[in-house]
Amino acid sequence: MMQPLHVPYFMNFHDSLDQIKSALQHFDTINQKISTKTIGWHIHHLCLTNSIVIKSMLKSDPAKFELVDNPVRENVMGRKTIMRGRVQAPDPLNPPDDGDRVIIAEAFATMNELLETWEHLDDNSYFTHPHMGKLNKELALKFMTIHNMHHLKIIEEILAA
Repeated sequence: MMQPLHVPYFMNFHDSLDQIKSALQHFDTINQKISTKTIGWHIHHLCLTNSIVIKSMLKSDPAKFELVDNPVRENVMGRKTIMRGRVQAPDPLNPPDDGDRVIIAEAFATMNELLETWEHLDDNSYFTHPHMGKLNKELALKFMTIHNMHHLKIIEEILAA
């Protein structure tokens, strides 16, 4: 029997990581009616995304951060959700469909190692999202949380089906 996953309307980033970790046990579960990808794919994608955000922030020059009006960013941040089927992830963030537990666990560990650098980032360290523009530390954390929740809701639906 699959354990249900409950994703609240909004959660903090660390709670989303706990949910991701608990979903790892269902890595090979899939429901084509909800997603063509396995739960493991969604988890792997989240780990890759969070890792690349942090790597980009570590390389950024905080002095070059400038917040520019961006309606996509305002929409996503304001609604605290990402609409499904609107955007495809860039290729480096699309893991293979046949991912295995070891590779996914390694991606999770890498993400956690990178997260240990978070507190040392300057407030204006940033990464550039292809649709939302430059996101500084505060906005990047909101993005990662919203993005995690987006995929956790899909995982929740897969498990509930």
